Amino acid sequence: MYLIELIIEDHKRVLKIEKHRVRMYYILYKGSIELTRRGKKLAAYYLINRLDIPNDKEQMFAMNLRNLAYGYYLYHFEDKKEGSQLIRKALNIIEELCSVEFYLYFQKQYEHLCET
Repeated sequence: MYLIELIIEDHKRVLKIEKHRVRMYYILYKGSIELTRRGKKLAAYYLINRLDIPNDKEQMFAMNLRNLAYGYYLYHFEDKKEGSQLIRKALNIIEELCSVEFYLYFQKQYEHLCET
C-alpha cells in the first residue's frame, strides 16, 4: 500500500500524459475490485475513494471505472441492488462511448464477478 500511496500522491505530476493517467486509474480500480473480491473491505474502500478525478469530459472513462469499482464494492459488502444499479449505469455509459468489444469485455467481467 505504501508504493500505491506514493503513486497516488504524485500521479498528476508524474503522469502528465492522459493515456498513462487513465491506465493508472484502471490498474488501481482493478486492484480495489480484487481487494473487494477477497473481502478486504477497508483497503478496497480506501483505493476507490483515494483518487481525486476531475469531473470533466476527458476524465469520463476514469469516472466510469470508479463507478464500476464502487458498484462492485456496494454489491459485495452493502447493498446488492444499489451496487447492480451503479454497475449497470456505468456499463451503459461505456456502451455509448466505447467500442462494442470494450463494452462486452467489461460486461462479461462484471457478470462473472457478481455471480461469485
